[in-house]
Amino acid sequence: METGMYSVMQGLSWMCKLGRCGLGRGARGSRGGLILLLTGVLLSLLLLALTPHPTPAEPLHRLRRIHQEEEDYTGGKAPPPDNAKSPPVDAAPARPVVNSLGGLSKDHISAPPPPPPPPSLSQSAAKPSNQSQPSSAFNRDVLAVFSKLAQAPPRTHEGRVQLARVQEAALTALNYGYKLTKAQQAVLNNLNPQARRDLEDRLAKTRQAQDRVYLSHLRTRGQVLKRAGGGEEVVSTAKQVVRFPIRLKKIPPAQWPDQYKLYYNLTHYPWVKSEGCKNFRTSFAPPGSLPPRGLASFPSSGNTWVRYLIEGATGIFTGSMYDDTSLMRKGLYGEGVMHDSGMTIVQKSHGYTTGEAMTMQDKGQRAQHNHLQELGYQGVVVIRNPFKALISHRHLDVGGHTGYAPKAHFLGQGWADFVTLKVHLWRDFYTDWLRLTSPEHTYVMHYEDLCAHPVEEMRGVLRHLNMPEDSSRLACLGKNLDGMFKRKPSKNSPLNFDPFTKELRAVIYESINAVDLALRERGKSGLPVHKYEIYDAKEAEGMGYGRTVSGGGGGGVSGG
Repeated sequence: METGMYSVMQGLSWMCKLGRCGLGRGARGSRGGLILLLTGVLLSLLLLALTPHPTPAEPLHRLRRIHQEEEDYTGGKAPPPDNAKSPPVDAAPARPVVNSLGGLSKDHISAPPPPPPPPSLSQSAAKPSNQSQPSSAFNRDVLAVFSKLAQAPPRTHEGRVQLARVQEAALTALNYGYKLTKAQQAVLNNLNPQARRDLEDRLAKTRQAQDRVYLSHLRTRGQVLKRAGGGEEVVSTAKQVVRFPIRLKKIPPAQWPDQYKLYYNLTHYPWVKSEGCKNFRTSFAPPGSLPPRGLASFPSSGNTWVRYLIEGATGIFTGSMYDDTSLMRKGLYGEGVMHDSGMTIVQKSHGYTTGEAMTMQDKGQRAQHNHLQELGYQGVVVIRNPFKALISHRHLDVGGHTGYAPKAHFLGQGWADFVTLKVHLWRDFYTDWLRLTSPEHTYVMHYEDLCAHPVEEMRGVLRHLNMPEDSSRLACLGKNLDGMFKRKPSKNSPLNFDPFTKELRAVIYESINAVDLALRERGKSGLPVHKYEIYDAKEAEGMGYGRTVSGGGGGGVSGG
């Protein structure tokens, strides 16, 4: 491509010279020179259009966050692109097979096998030779090659070097909270226990040295300051966040190495550009000073936004059962400490609605993965309209925290399987939290009420957590409600059709009915279905699911 561009530019230069010569020879010469110049430009553009452009190389693999689902629920077939010919909206897909436990049959939830590597690589992997293979053979798809060599490591020096790099990259991705592909997992499984420990120690020493350099950089940048009572603190703002050490997620605070104890005093200023609010800060509580308490929700029910609001209202970081480094880069530093560190006010949990536990058929065994025990059977529960939560969950899986899924992901059997599995998890997740905890230990917050009255809802959370209320702080929170956690507009965002067929609506109405009943059994307000988009009360009643749910569900502020 560079050669083609050079030829085009050289030709254009000669045409310009000839045009200037013609323009200097009078009126007739001016017309001829102008024609010659325009002809040269057109020919140059034509040559540029005909020059072949190489296709950019595809990445070896796409890393996925732990909170994103690996399964795309399409039976191994990728959805058609948005501009492909789609089936009519009114055409309902075949009703998914539902077993007696409310989940999908194994045929619907088992992930398809990964595609085989290219034939040339498969052959080279099956017959390792003593000759040094060209580096391009490794660079094209290292993971595909070495996932096949779990029992037969490469014999060449270049192969061993490449394998070591892939193993380090896979372990680093895992430490940063990414979900590994099957090929990456196979590469790490090739390590014996001692080799795995050696690799972890080597990476930890490298990371520790990097962190020392980074702290020096923060001091130079003025983000490490002396404290009035002695010691130092790390300062962060919404526009100038710091890199929190990922290794601290697995270490109890009392055992943090000396160089990391500075992060006890990490201080974040979320509203430095808001008039009258720049001095409000968020920090960690002293280690061991707070009990574990859940912030439990189905995915895409506003958990991240609620964390931002709770931090704004309390001035204390929120924690998590996960380790999503993308959230730490937005100022949610509690993501980087252990959930039972006692340093965070509440801890995020999606329970068994994500990960391997969501496909368990034994409900008793599955309930052990709902994080109830780890979180002390207490906390804040956030419930959102399942119709909207399922749509947002689909966006999350495909586009991440602030992205969107193409419309094709909301059509066909894959979408039907996704909805059926997930809405039963939505139902069971919330009924477990309501029926296995004491009502006084659980504060229920409805997402629709939170959107309507965010500051009032935070007052209710403060009362439940027995935290003092700062009216000035809440006023600043009211002026800065979105933070950095709002989805950005995208060409894929609008859904100009209803993706829920009549069969899917029936499954969702049944789940809404079950959760509403569990709320009322525990003495709490029912679901505010009168605020639910897509929900049709007459349709639900006609299907036999309108008896339990009343039109209101409490109204106004939800309360505990």
